[in-house]
Amino acid sequence: MEAKPIQLTPRTFMKSLNIIYWAILIGMLLIGCIIVLILESWDILMPSYADSFLIAVPLFTFLGVVLGRVLYKRKLDSLKSEKSLKAKMSGFQTALIIKFMLVEAPFVLGVVATISSSNVFYLMISGTLVMYFITLKPTKSKVIKDLDLDSQLILDFKNGLELMK
Repeated sequence: MEAKPIQLTPRTFMKSLNIIYWAILIGMLLIGCIIVLILESWDILMPSYADSFLIAVPLFTFLGVVLGRVLYKRKLDSLKSEKSLKAKMSGFQTALIIKFMLVEAPFVLGVVATISSSNVFYLMISGTLVMYFITLKPTKSKVIKDLDLDSQLILDFKNGLELMK
């Protein structure tokens, strides 16, 4: 028996976006919980100025969030000329994954800084990234708004038509 290829529909598109989102979020939460459990002693004070992570973690957090938003916006702007819903959704998925990774990378740096310094200050910065990441959950209304779909594409998206083009 031959396997049927999966057709890209708005429903499968949203499902795959949400799987990616939840996998990253759950991974970040699990890593954060594990770090809290394995740290034997915590330093809650502000790190010393000699600690190189004191500049690196906040700087990469800021750069990750800002760069993620800028690249996301640029990618969405480039999708405005696309006519097919399939091309728009594919580009949207790429833009969103880039945005997700630019939040996850500074999170990982904060975790590494926490492990190496035993200072919870860096884990708190990583926690703020988790809270920001929660706001990035993909929804149909966000996709429609961010892609600036015209009325026909909105109908196609909401009705879940298979996208053969």
